[in-house]
Amino acid sequence: MKTLIRFVCCAACIALFATCQKADQVMDDLSGVQLKQAQPITVTLPLTVEGYTIFKSISDDPDECGVYPIQKVVVEGPMNGNQLGRFIFQTTFCNNVETGEILSGTGAFIAANGDLLFPVTNEMTPVLPADENDPPYYAQKWDGKGIFTGGTGRFEGASGEYIMHGYNSNRPGEENMSFHYWTGTITMVKGKR
Repeated sequence: MKTLIRFVCCAACIALFATCQKADQVMDDLSGVQLKQAQPITVTLPLTVEGYTIFKSISDDPDECGVYPIQKVVVEGPMNGNQLGRFIFQTTFCNNVETGEILSGTGAFIAANGDLLFPVTNEMTPVLPADENDPPYYAQKWDGKGIFTGGTGRFEGASGEYIMHGYNSNRPGEENMSFHYWTGTITMVKGKR
């Protein structure tokens, strides 16, 4: 019986030693291999956004925009998007009020929970007076194109592109408002909250 116990113990020690050797060989083989990072899973969806903004302020800003006729314009208002839900759109931009040219600007879509999505408009027509082809309630109009450059929370890592159209109204009570319509696509990272 003692011989059998010694034999079993000896066999167990040999098996453990062999297993350790194989594990070391596997680790040595993997030491030169770079493991690939898992790519995030994304989903691209069609996007439609509509809403309005109210002019909060129009002023000279020598530090950011300059002085008249270049004016700093701040607008904000509620919007609704098929993939975004209800949110607030805030934007500040530099506008030549004589030519209608928009020179620069920054903005954000702010979701109800505080998550931010950043649109960057990289192509913009000047703000033009309405013409005979426009609805009678148009005072001025503009168009633009841009991209989404990420955000916070569920918009972290978001991308996409959009085309936008907007107009200032001449209806009574809406003289201080502009109306916006955006279409495009948005690519979001799955699992972001």
